[in-house]
Amino acid sequence: MSFPQKVNDRQWVQDVSARLKTSRKQAGFLRYTAPLPDDQRQWPFWSALYAMVYRWFDSEMAADELRSATSKQPDSGPDVGLIRRSIGWNEQPPDSDLAAPPLLAVATVAVYHLTGDWNLIERVYPRLAAAHTWFDRQRDQDGDGLVEPAALEETLRGNLSLPGDGQVTERDWLELNYLRLADLDALAHIAYDLRLKDEQQVWEARAETVRQALMPLSRESDTPLSLFARCAMPEQAEAVAASVQSAGPWGPPCVSPSGQPCVSLIHNWLVYVGLRNYDLRPAANALAERSLLLVERSGYHALYHAETGEGMGAAPATVAALAVDMLFRERQTIAPGAHCI
Repeated sequence: MSFPQKVNDRQWVQDVSARLKTSRKQAGFLRYTAPLPDDQRQWPFWSALYAMVYRWFDSEMAADELRSATSKQPDSGPDVGLIRRSIGWNEQPPDSDLAAPPLLAVATVAVYHLTGDWNLIERVYPRLAAAHTWFDRQRDQDGDGLVEPAALEETLRGNLSLPGDGQVTERDWLELNYLRLADLDALAHIAYDLRLKDEQQVWEARAETVRQALMPLSRESDTPLSLFARCAMPEQAEAVAASVQSAGPWGPPCVSPSGQPCVSLIHNWLVYVGLRNYDLRPAANALAERSLLLVERSGYHALYHAETGEGMGAAPATVAALAVDMLFRERQTIAPGAHCI
């Protein structure tokens, strides 16, 4: 049998569910998953990723990740709407002063379209809208539609593992804006689902402004995240697919927050979704299979050595559960009744 038919779905779900529970936290009536069992903070960017995984087998926990991640935004002052990079429930440790990279609207659309949880989108939509308004106000000082991160911690690379620090590169800046474009598209989609036509048009126009600003830059960039934002030309997408097929044994290498070449399940997942956006299924399938094999071989880590696949940093880093989201997305292409569950 070929991938994913040969994969035992039930075993993967049981293992991932058990591992995620070791890092699950309670904050009043809210629940969230921390990156590591001994970390008490919530990281909203990672919560978006956890929601992507939970939606396949625990819809309530998927919704809780999104509700909790949007529950501590300031309601007054210059930072109204800010979703912080980390949240210290009960102020231990204190909240971050920096912003989480935007991905929560993307996760909300994915959860809603699988679960039909109308109450979820009705609750989080105004909070997500306020977060993007904060980005416009505080991170787009020149008004060109593109945001400038205040520090590496507000970028994708600064959130591949924790902690992340260092200098922001042009690639970091570009990838942050790709994430934001995808999230703005998703926000417009939520407004459509809520039948808020005027607001849908506002977010579509905002997304188009960002897309037009990014398109010339995308032609000169080699980052595959342009596919995640649907901001690549067809020939660029084909080139990314070819590079994924010929990449190392565990997926396309990226750069860790410390500057070391590595493989990240977060990066693999973003590239994988981008390939599916352009219907480049063979490359996406190959990347999903490599990702599952990597976790199966080396365990749950935030980062892996680009060549050997050995885990880097503390374990168990629960974000490696993203392999399950890739598995079930691949399952969607299989005829009904062919699942192992």
